[in-house]
Amino acid sequence: MPEEPSIHPIIHGWPSQIVKEGTKKHPHFQIGLWDDRVFIWLALIYELDGKQRIASSYLKHFSELKTLPSDYVFSLDHMTKPVIDLPDITEKNLERFRDVKKCEFLLGKNIAKENAILLDGDQFIKEAKKGYTFFVAFLPACHAIKI
Repeated sequence: MPEEPSIHPIIHGWPSQIVKEGTKKHPHFQIGLWDDRVFIWLALIYELDGKQRIASSYLKHFSELKTLPSDYVFSLDHMTKPVIDLPDITEKNLERFRDVKKCEFLLGKNIAKENAILLDGDQFIKEAKKGYTFFVAFLPACHAIKI
C-alpha cells in the first residue's frame, strides 16, 4: 500500500536550495521522482509569498511562457502525478493559480524511468542544468521576494 501523503514535507522531490524559512514560501527548483518518472520543476507552491503578483506577471507574459520547449509540462498540484503538456497551457490555468489559494504552479520536465538519460549521471545533470536555465527566465517576476 502506498504511503499516504503528508501536508508538510515535499514527499517526491528535493529542493535544490534551502532557506531557513522552508521552501514552500519561496520559488524553488526541485528534482524528484514518482514511480514512473523523474521530474525537474520550478515550483511555486500555494504558500508562496507574492503569489498573486507572480501569477499576474506570468499572465502578462503568457506568450513567452508558451515559448518553452514543447516537451515541458506543468502541474497545478505538487501532490498529484497528472501533468499537462505545456503547449496546452491556458490563461485560465494561470488565473486559477492566481485566484485559488490552494492552487500551485509547477513548470518543468518529466523524464520517463525508461529513458536512457537516467542511466548516465553526466547526461542527467546536463539535462537538469538545461531545465534550470529555462526556469531562470521565469524568476524575474519573483525577484522582489526575499530568498
